[in-house]
Amino acid sequence: MADDERGEAGPGEAVGRNLQGRARRCGSPQDCERPPPPWTAQAGWLIVQARAYLRTLLKPGVKLIDVCELLEARVRELVAAEFPLRGTAFPTGCSLNHVAAHWTPNPGDTTELSYDDVVKFDFGVHVNGER
Repeated sequence: MADDERGEAGPGEAVGRNLQGRARRCGSPQDCERPPPPWTAQAGWLIVQARAYLRTLLKPGVKLIDVCELLEARVRELVAAEFPLRGTAFPTGCSLNHVAAHWTPNPGDTTELSYDDVVKFDFGVHVNGER
């Protein structure tokens, strides 16, 4: 188990707790007492909205390229009023079954989601350039 999981600080560090109660490293004890910056709540809200939309898209037979494109379009729609201060942080990653990460269907890909598939989506947003 890593030091930060046990909640132990290294030399010159402090340890705080994140929202899930897990230990997080801080540069100083004062940093651990500060609330997170407001942009994190804004980014969190965007992710919650996008994930809720993503769940409505996932059905057997749907093409993964269509899901990725619709998800990115939804994020762009959510941030449209404040673009370029908000936006997608990186292209959507979509990995199926045995592929651990960093795979995305290319345009024209016909890969479809099956009932027993395990699919992982990696997407992010930025607020004021912060991810």
